Amino acid sequence: MDMERTRFGVALLIVVALFGCAHVTRERIMRRASEKAFSFEEINEKENQISEGYSELLIQASIKIPQEETYVIKTRPPGYENLQYPFVFNVNGQGVLWMVNRIFDEQAMYVRHKINPEGGAGLMCRLEKRVRLKSGSYKVYMGLPEEELEIAVTISLADGSSNVLEFKPIYWPHRTHHRTFQNGISHFDIFFNSNPYLSHNIH
Repeated sequence: MDMERTRFGVALLIVVALFGCAHVTRERIMRRASEKAFSFEEINEKENQISEGYSELLIQASIKIPQEETYVIKTRPPGYENLQYPFVFNVNGQGVLWMVNRIFDEQAMYVRHKINPEGGAGLMCRLEKRVRLKSGSYKVYMGLPEEELEIAVTISLADGSSNVLEFKPIYWPHRTHHRTFQNGISHFDIFFNSNPYLSHNIH
């Protein structure tokens, strides 16, 4: 009986620790959105001229999520909005919370005879933002509070340049070894001006 109680107590502590860590992680991600340094400003699609000493950065990111609130391999945290999906970005200490619509998306299960990781019906959350920054080096942080995932990369922007920073989702594999959005996000591949860029998951 004592051994069973001990095992139950250890298991309970592990569960509490995991839930506590997840809660802190989501809070930490949201805190990054409220940091107030001034590093960039958002610009609209019609602005084409780049001022001297400045650069432009087009940020693209997407993730496809199931229509239900659970993945195949884990339970999703509660959503912040039913119709919108939160992306947190922070550039050298300036944070922002960008909300994007969850759009119904249904794709073919196979593309060119290969399994499509985003095949099937789900909700596509796609972000595209243009920002203006002074030329120089920047640490770009992206956090997904609903997925408890953070990632960061350092980029260098040349004077007068137009740049593209793209976050492409990589999903967890299914038991048959193919990746699918139904299992949730594993990490992101990052491309800077179409070139693969080294990055690291913070969590």
